[in-house]
Amino acid sequence: MVKQHLLSLNMSSSIIENSNAQPWRWKVARFFRVLFLILVCSATLSIGISQTGNAQVKVTSKVDKTLAGENELIVLTVEVEGSGRVATPQLPEMEDFRQVSGVRSQSSQTYHFGTGAGFTSQALSSFSFTLRPLRTGKLTIPPIPVQVGRKTYQSTPIEVEVVQSISPSTPSPTTPDAAARPQRKRTQDEIFYEASLDRDRVFVGEQVILTYRLYVGGGTQVSIPRNAYSQSDLEGFVVHPLDLDMKEKRIMKDGNLYGTVERLLAIFPLRPGTLKIPPGEMVVSRAVQRPRRSFFNMTERIMLTSEPLTLEVRPLPEEGRPEGFEGTVGPSFDFQAGVQPSEVEVGTPVYLTMKLVGEGNPESFPDPVVTVSDSFKSYEPERDVRSRPVDDRLYGYIEFEQILVPNEPGQLTIPEVSFTYFNTVLEQYETLTRGPFLVTASPASGQSVGEIREVVTAPGKREIRITGRDIFPIHDTPLAFNSFPADRLPVRQGLVLLLALPGICGLIWAVQVQVWRLQEDSYRNRNRRALQTARRELKQLDQLDGSDFYSRLGQILGQFVADKLEMTSGGMTSDEIEFQLKSLDIKPDAIAGFVELLRLSDEAAYGGASTLAKTEREIIRRALDETSRLNSALDNSVKRKGREAAPAK
Repeated sequence: MVKQHLLSLNMSSSIIENSNAQPWRWKVARFFRVLFLILVCSATLSIGISQTGNAQVKVTSKVDKTLAGENELIVLTVEVEGSGRVATPQLPEMEDFRQVSGVRSQSSQTYHFGTGAGFTSQALSSFSFTLRPLRTGKLTIPPIPVQVGRKTYQSTPIEVEVVQSISPSTPSPTTPDAAARPQRKRTQDEIFYEASLDRDRVFVGEQVILTYRLYVGGGTQVSIPRNAYSQSDLEGFVVHPLDLDMKEKRIMKDGNLYGTVERLLAIFPLRPGTLKIPPGEMVVSRAVQRPRRSFFNMTERIMLTSEPLTLEVRPLPEEGRPEGFEGTVGPSFDFQAGVQPSEVEVGTPVYLTMKLVGEGNPESFPDPVVTVSDSFKSYEPERDVRSRPVDDRLYGYIEFEQILVPNEPGQLTIPEVSFTYFNTVLEQYETLTRGPFLVTASPASGQSVGEIREVVTAPGKREIRITGRDIFPIHDTPLAFNSFPADRLPVRQGLVLLLALPGICGLIWAVQVQVWRLQEDSYRNRNRRALQTARRELKQLDQLDGSDFYSRLGQILGQFVADKLEMTSGGMTSDEIEFQLKSLDIKPDAIAGFVELLRLSDEAAYGGASTLAKTEREIIRRALDETSRLNSALDNSVKRKGREAAPAK
């Protein structure tokens, strides 16, 4: 029996040695077989890529419903099947529908290997649009153009039937006929959308705050997606959003507490008369009751619409209008101007700075006109315009900087600058004037008048470098880029792949050599980590008890011996391990304790652990000591054999 075990161990050891010591010629032959397969696959891939450009493109469109209510949303999906660069489609002008959210896109790629066509790839791109019908009846979604590469394809038209919604919209108190209709009392679980103005009578160009507010009752759960707001073009207004983030508040309305989300817009009317503000729209996702036997929460997307508003706009009075008035309107403005430095040499620039701050539309702030004599050479002013919301109002800030260069010495005068606006509080025109400004110019030492030298400006200013000419040549010819034809691009990719094959082969060779080196060093790695792995797993044995504890103990000890001797631990008994260790010329006292633990684990795992006297903690402590002793003995045995095998010097 012992001889049979010994024979099986010797055979397994010889097999392992032969697998780790493969002939170099066999390794080289295997490498070139792998390289040949890579070349064949690369050639097939190049041919397939060149044929992919000729694949047929198919464009289809579909909707999530063909029967919808007038307040329901319709999701239009455009799918492009084929290969090539697909541009995001743009919806054409539609009389019956309006897009209420941005496009959502998805793409996927599939690959096929065929006997006749070789390698082919197929791409599928889908684009989803959310539409709102504008009227009832049988409506048609027109064909959607899609550009793939250099060609344009079109989808087929789709017919949708839109019927009138059952639930009527609730009138808002801001509509003209709201007082004539009975108001429905709102409930705490309701969700609705309202619009309001901070004033209903203003001048042309005067700021008005338009507020859209979503009311959500305490018993309703909603989520607001991106681009939830949708607003028709406010014809006759200049619009500035006050805050990109939504403001959340709690408001009591009709005796109920609502959570609200606000969006503020600063609007400026451009013409007098009664101007209409169309309804605002908002898309929200509302939680609905979950069906029985369903583990997922259900939501539905709904469109909320506010009532239209009207605004009375008064014209600006003609009486008292100054000649320099350019349409700036607001309650008050702060206008400052100054020159720095005030004493310079001839040819050294001075900076005329003007600042204007106030509540209103910054786009209507005029550029001040500075008229200087021939004693100065002037340059075009630079304009810096900024705006920011302050206390739910839009404020504008504009700064002008003009460079003036004195041409002659003496006391030079820069005339006054002024700014005119219409004061909406006093309802009259006002003019703010600053200046005039005096500049003392002294003769430039060692320099003729009119010659401008390079100067270094004050801190915070940029340098001016003038080299004798006022205007430098400007290249008005646009840069030309050589475009590569789209239909030849796949062929080019194939050529690049073929040219890159030598580098790929070198990389594969380096990887294969590293694999061989790791295989040759496998014994060293297993031997080095054997003790560390065994000690770590032995310390985790306190989590087990009974037969599981002793069964796992035997597995750990057997795996330790297998790692040290580069053997397979499956199916090895304590007698086989003892015989193998004694054949390595190791002292018996280093083996006896380890083998005793192996036999103890076998007896306890199969014969029951109740008769054993030692506790599991003592067994773990002894196993740690015996594995460390056996590890040292095995390492010393290897070192001793190495010294004996070394040639004498």
